[in-house]
Order: sequence, then C-alpha cells, then structure tokens
Amino acid sequence: TTPERARDLKKKPVYVSGMGRQDTYRGSSIPNATLWRDTMPKAADMVYGMAGVTRDDIDALMIYDSFSINIWFSLENFGFCKPGEAGDFTQGGRIELDGELPVNTHGGHLSESYMQGWLHQVEAVRQLRGECGARQVKDCENVQFICRGNLAASLIYRN
Repeated sequence: TTPERARDLKKKPVYVSGMGRQDTYRGSSIPNATLWRDTMPKAADMVYGMAGVTRDDIDALMIYDSFSINIWFSLENFGFCKPGEAGDFTQGGRIELDGELPVNTHGGHLSESYMQGWLHQVEAVRQLRGECGARQVKDCENVQFICRGNLAASLIYRN
C-alpha cells in the first residue's frame, strides 16, 4: 500500500527500500560452476544502491538456507566477508541473536520450517516492528533478505 495509507493501519509500517536480482539461467538447472560468485555481487550492488544503505547498516540478515552452506555463500558473495572467509567470520557468536550480525533469528529453513523463503519475510517484518520478544534484535532498523542460487535475489526492509 502507499506510505500515507500505511500510517493509518493498526501495525507499524515496514517498507521495502531496495531490491536486487540477477540470474544465470541459460537453459539449464545445473548450478553455475562459480558458485554464484558472479550473480550475487551484482544483486548486492543493486539492492544496496536502491536502498541507499551499506552492509554496515544491516541489523539482521534473513538468508534462504535450504542448505547450511548457503549462509556462508551469501555472506561471502554479498560482501560481508571475503570468499573463503565465512567460516572464520561466523565464529565467536557473530551471527547469533546478540552478535554483530544476527542471521535467521526465526530459525530459518533448517530450524523453523521450509516455506520457500516466506517465513524469512515474515521474520524481517516482525523484527522491524519489534514483535519478536526474546529473539528481538536490539534497535532493528534494516533487515536484509538474501536468496542464493542461479537466481540471486535480495530485499532490504526498513522502518
């Protein structure tokens, strides 16, 4: 809906402030040999540019985690760390709820439910509205969704 109408609704509005998409579909369903290192950075440039934010502005990530390695691929290919450094980057609680960059605070596909990324969207909105109780990210203002695959896509939600 429009921002004007959203202000009159019962719940606090959440806005999609950026989106990016890139794909490598070329008549094949086989994954790209570069493990999406060519599509994800392009989608990242699009989403951050449109939203007018940087990686440092992101308070939480909702990463499509159909496989656990997708979190590492996403962190590396969206520029949160360099390729090959995601293992070290995620150590010491960095991606836990109270860490520097909380990831999948709802549990994601691996721990909550495999709903093709829809519950990642719900969690992003709930985090921005402050509705998450014990799993609430403190001072949450920007949440990014990342989907990794031959289709790399991302959304940034903001208050």
